[in-house]
Amino acid sequence: MLNVADRQLTVQEISAMLRSDLKPILFVLNNEGYTIERFLHGKTRAYNDIQNWNWTDLLNVFQGYSADKRKGKSYTVRSREEMDNLLSDEKFAKAEEIQLVEVIMNRLDGPQTLRRQAELSGKANAYVPTDLQ
Repeated sequence: MLNVADRQLTVQEISAMLRSDLKPILFVLNNEGYTIERFLHGKTRAYNDIQNWNWTDLLNVFQGYSADKRKGKSYTVRSREEMDNLLSDEKFAKAEEIQLVEVIMNRLDGPQTLRRQAELSGKANAYVPTDLQ
């Protein structure tokens, strides 16, 4: 059994999981960028925004062109109710194949303690714009 709970991984590892016929449930937290950096250096700084990927297509991307042998299933959840429904689904819970769940989150969503610490760190390391003109 593979336990990757509480770990981050590179997106290419999905390919290795498919090749090894592993059956993890992968949760992708989609908050449109770098939330911690937003609190540290400015909530509207453009460099904290990332180009959105079609996360639910990743299982297909790493399986190439052989559509007849596709493995896995992808989901998108946008609310607590949708997440509760997915987690309550018997087929999903059996985890008989690799599954990817994209969790759409508010760009400023984060644990309150993390937000407080980031705001304190941001004040200590305040971004000071320079005029290059």
